[in-house]
Amino acid sequence: GMGSVVEGTVRIGQSVLLIEDLITDSGNGVYTSGIYNVTYGAGKAGDISIETSNLDITDGGVISTSALKGSTGDGGGITINASDTVNISGHYYRGMDYSSGIYSVTYGSGKGGDITIETNELKLTDDGVISTSARAQSTGQSGNISIKASDTITISGHYFNIVDYASGIYSVTHGEGKAGDITIETGNLNITDGGMISSSVIGASTGTGGNISINAAESITISGQYNTESYTYRGGIYSVTEGLGDGGKITLVSKNFYITDGGTVSAISTGRGDAGSVEINTSDSFYLNEGLVETSSTGTSGGNISITGLNIQLLNGSAILSSVKSGKDKGGNVNILATTLCVLDSSEISADADLGYGGDITIGAHAVFLWDSSALHASSTITGHEGRININSPLSDITGSLIQLNRSYLQAEKMLPESCGAARTQRGSFVVKGSEYLSPQHSNLLF
Repeated sequence: GMGSVVEGTVRIGQSVLLIEDLITDSGNGVYTSGIYNVTYGAGKAGDISIETSNLDITDGGVISTSALKGSTGDGGGITINASDTVNISGHYYRGMDYSSGIYSVTYGSGKGGDITIETNELKLTDDGVISTSARAQSTGQSGNISIKASDTITISGHYFNIVDYASGIYSVTHGEGKAGDITIETGNLNITDGGMISSSVIGASTGTGGNISINAAESITISGQYNTESYTYRGGIYSVTEGLGDGGKITLVSKNFYITDGGTVSAISTGRGDAGSVEINTSDSFYLNEGLVETSSTGTSGGNISITGLNIQLLNGSAILSSVKSGKDKGGNVNILATTLCVLDSSEISADADLGYGGDITIGAHAVFLWDSSALHASSTITGHEGRININSPLSDITGSLIQLNRSYLQAEKMLPESCGAARTQRGSFVVKGSEYLSPQHSNLLF
């Protein structure tokens, strides 16, 4: 309608369960079972508020607010307070796939509603989704997503049927408006088996990407990828722009950070907007094993990468990459601050550009170890405008200075001068006075 809609509140003491049950709504679309709030006109859609112990959304169940095409009012917000768990899992198929999830959408000039979740544990599995979006031809920005899970957030799994769907948290703009920000606070964040957190600027959108900010008190783990006939999907955290707007910034803070088995943190531009930046801060360890952290642009400026941690390790072909593939702009800079940096097993750190200037790599560490075909490079393939590599470390590239020790054992008695005959029958003392009492071969003992 044209007027404001009174806010709706749902309070349930034990649990909420939403499961599939297909409904057709008189030409306005196909809906699975769920809770919906919509505005068609100038008025703001009502908010949805759920207070419960456990919330389960499965097999295509939905909680959704929408500002439809032609509307000028804002979409309603969704607020969920579940003292124990929020579980979103599965999908429903009838001619097309419907993912279980919590959605906020704007098709008009109004802002999409915000999604706010507070719980102990959040699980998104088997295509479970939390999403805000501004659709094509809309001018309003998509809603923000704010999640607080005091214990754990798990995002895992995917579903493939003609197209691929991954469990995840998504903020998207197809229109003129900005994609919403994603803000997460938790004890532990686990992203496995192709799960994703993503902010995207899609198609011809002129909007900018939303920022992703994650603070995990104990750990962030990103692990796993999966393959289809035509593509390999790497689970992870992504900022992507295909349009005119710049990509959003990724900021990740945790005590420990693990990226393994194809896991990825990536800020990419394939359009005219600049790639977003990536900033990672750990108070203890940052560990990559077949992992990737990258910023990449096909024709605009590359995003910067900044990583801070006590112990930073790159193993088994892991990479920290900033690149501009075909444009004339500068590759992003890579800045690493650590107590110890180890780059081993054909891993690499690079800041490259094709036509423009290679980015700079700056490393500050007490010790830097590179070994086994691992590399640092800041290059410009065509123009030759290479970036600078600055290593501020009292101990760097130590593996290039190591030598193999002599395998023959020295006979200690042969290195001592022959004692006089009188001394053999007397009790004596041993006094070290200088190198003249050692044989010339003593230099082989050390280096």
